[in-house]
Amino acid sequence: MGGLMLYERRVLADLWYIELQASSELRCIPIAASARKPNARVEHSCALCLWGGNAKIEETDTLNHLYMMNRGERLSSLAFFGVSPPPGRYGHSLTLVGSFLVIFGGQIEGYSRNETALFDLELLQWVQPKPSDDERSAPPPRTNHSTVVWNTKMHIFGGTDGYTWYNDMWSYEPVTNRWEHIPTDTRYWRKPTRREGHAAAVGGNKMCVFGGRSEMGEDLKDFWICDMAERRWRDSLQNMEGLPSPRSGHSMVIIGKHIVVMGGEPSSRKHANREELALGYVLDTTKFQTPQTSLRLSYPAPLKKQLW
Repeated sequence: MGGLMLYERRVLADLWYIELQASSELRCIPIAASARKPNARVEHSCALCLWGGNAKIEETDTLNHLYMMNRGERLSSLAFFGVSPPPGRYGHSLTLVGSFLVIFGGQIEGYSRNETALFDLELLQWVQPKPSDDERSAPPPRTNHSTVVWNTKMHIFGGTDGYTWYNDMWSYEPVTNRWEHIPTDTRYWRKPTRREGHAAAVGGNKMCVFGGRSEMGEDLKDFWICDMAERRWRDSLQNMEGLPSPRSGHSMVIIGKHIVVMGGEPSSRKHANREELALGYVLDTTKFQTPQTSLRLSYPAPLKKQLW
C-alpha cells in the first residue's frame, strides 16, 4: 500500500493484492479502499494492518492512526481504547507476533527511536508492555531495519540512526517484553555488511536478506541466508545471472518455495532503470543452480516479471 513513485516523486495511497499463481505468474489486483482509507504516505509499515508513515506534506507530518484490513479486503481506520497510541513516526517496523502488533524504532522529527509499542489484537487496544528486567536491553535506536518472525519471536536486523549503520540481530518476545541480542557464528562464516533499507523474509529456519544501502551510501545487491537455528550466515547467488539491480526500500516476501522482490529505488536517479525497477523478481528456491528466463507479468501492463 502506498509509497513514492521514483520519477514523478508522487506519494501514493493505492492498495494492491499480489498473487503468485501456480504458473509462476504474478497477478496484481487493485483493492478498493473504504471511505476511511489511509491517506497517501511513505515509509510506513503494513502487515494486514497499517500504522505510521510520512505524508510528505509538511516536514513534521507523521501519522499514528491504525488501519486494519477487514473481511471485505478494505483498509479502515478504527478507534481503539487502552493506553494512548505511540507518537507517529516513519522508518519504523510493524510486525505481527502472535496476537500482538509490535512497533519498534523509526524516526520522529529526524531523531531515531528504540522504544517498543504493542497493540493487542484480541483486546483491540494499545497496551503497555510489561516492565522489563533490564530496560537497557533494547537495541540501540534505529530506522530502516528489517523484521521477521521466527520461533514465535520478532527478529530485527540492521538499520541506522543516521550516524551508525548496523548489521546486528536482536529478538523480541512481546508477552515478557524481553529483548535479546543474537550473536551469530563468525569464526568460519562471514556476515552481511552494515546496511539499512534492505528487505528480509523468513522461510522455515532460514532468514533471507537482500540489498539495502551501506554506510557509504552504496546500493547493495547481495543476497544472504541466515540459518536461524545454527546462527550462521552464508552469502548466496552472488554470481547468478538475473539478480535484481542494487536497491533499497524494496519489499521481499517468501511464498511457498518462492522468494518475491518488488520495488525499491537506487541512491541516484541517474543510475536508475525505470523499466527494471518495475520488474517483479521471483526466485524458485528449488532451482538455485538453474538459470532462469523472463516471463510476462499478467497485470498491470507497466510491470513485468523476471525469474531470478
